[in-house]
Amino acid sequence: MTSIKKGITTGFLSFLLLLLLPFLSLACRKDSAEIREMTHPSPKGGATVAVLLPDTGQRVILSESEYICGAVACEMPLTYEDEALKAQAVIALTLLRRQQICVSASDGIPPLSSVSESPQGYLTAAQRKAQWGAAFPQNEARLQKLVASTAGETLVYDGQPIAAAYHAISCGTTEAASVVWGTDCPYLLPADSPNDTSAEEYRSSVSFSPDEFGAVCKEKLNILPDDAKAPIGACTRSASGYVTRCEIYGVPVNGQKIRNVFGLRSACFTLKYADGRFLFSVRGWGHGVGMSQYGANEMAKQGADYREILTHYYPGARLVKEESSASGIPL
Repeated sequence: MTSIKKGITTGFLSFLLLLLLPFLSLACRKDSAEIREMTHPSPKGGATVAVLLPDTGQRVILSESEYICGAVACEMPLTYEDEALKAQAVIALTLLRRQQICVSASDGIPPLSSVSESPQGYLTAAQRKAQWGAAFPQNEARLQKLVASTAGETLVYDGQPIAAAYHAISCGTTEAASVVWGTDCPYLLPADSPNDTSAEEYRSSVSFSPDEFGAVCKEKLNILPDDAKAPIGACTRSASGYVTRCEIYGVPVNGQKIRNVFGLRSACFTLKYADGRFLFSVRGWGHGVGMSQYGANEMAKQGADYREILTHYYPGARLVKEESSASGIPL
């Protein structure tokens, strides 16, 4: 699971910024004059993607297949099974399509930058070579083959590319979008992912001294520690087990907010005070919505193909070839 940690870290540090990214923070409309395609035909055929690399500030034009290869390499370890990687490739193209048309009206879920907690990551060929070393030739050949095998396949709902959220490890059940983002979404519902509990990094913990805990409460939650009130009160949980609200010094605080300000891996946690420290015991890694990458890999190990994986984690979404997506013909 060390590779998961490296992949996530790389995703946050070297995330891509597609052109028009500032528009993604706006309430996008399909008929907005501000929205323009971020892909265009290549003189040699096929579509290209314009990407701004944050490390260098360089603007590069990539083929879509190269972009998908770099996105998958950044977001999922190459030690994972072929079918899990193919599922991630479909997600990468789906998120690209969604970002290109800035969908929001059909399902109310925020654009890519909000749903994935950061823009989808991308590793250049040079970065992949540096990361994989001597294994680069075989890893690259395998990656390109897997991406080619799912070329043009996207997930749609009501004819629009879905907000294909994903995370590293669930708490054993994935979370509903309505819990995390406050918006119901018919294809982002809780799904069983029991194998996640066997992940090496399923459990984590973070502790704070009373002064450190109080400083976070004051500076990030605008809550003043009060000796007359219990620092830890009642917590409520969603059906999936993630904390939805917890009282801190008598003030109810959203579970995802607690996760963010205290730097927890997920909102599935318990909080207690013992031996002079506040201790968060955490299960899972990520917001918990959509596909669990670890769970997808375990499904692949047990014989599931990428179609079954995607159907399991995005119920009600259709997997289509782009040339047939207008008619909604499922694969």
